[in-house]
Amino acid sequence: MAAKFHFYDLDVWRTAIEYANEVYCGASHFPAGERFGLAGQLRRASGSFSSNIAEDGHCGRLTLTTLNSQPSTHMQLAKVIGRTTATIKHPTLNGWRLLLIQPLRLDGGPDGEPQVAIDHLGSGIGNIVIAAADGSAAREIMGGVKNTPARWCIIGQCDE
Repeated sequence: MAAKFHFYDLDVWRTAIEYANEVYCGASHFPAGERFGLAGQLRRASGSFSSNIAEDGHCGRLTLTTLNSQPSTHMQLAKVIGRTTATIKHPTLNGWRLLLIQPLRLDGGPDGEPQVAIDHLGSGIGNIVIAAADGSAAREIMGGVKNTPARWCIIGQCDE
């Protein structure tokens, strides 16, 4: 029986996320004519590395599994547009910084409604960040909590 690992603890997954961050941010500087072509392909490809590690894939002789065996790193660029405060909130959110983010399309326009995301990286208003839209990623970042309303989390920051 293969040993089970949490993918967040693996250096190879962290390296894949760092690589995807670099590609996402670098592709945002491509000429406008390439943003939907080459830039989109590069972003999808770079995101697939961490997703494949996070899924029930194989890496050498180790079987890497997530808590729920579903893809857990659906990433999207977003802009931090505000902070949230609450006098009463779910106990699992106590101590977590909550930011209001606007998911972005490849052309930089808004993609859907703003979302609340947990942030452990110290992101500020106006920052372009990489957000994961899967609740299992948020639960992992929060230390493996089982019952939290958090779905979005900030997993990277783009250099300006």
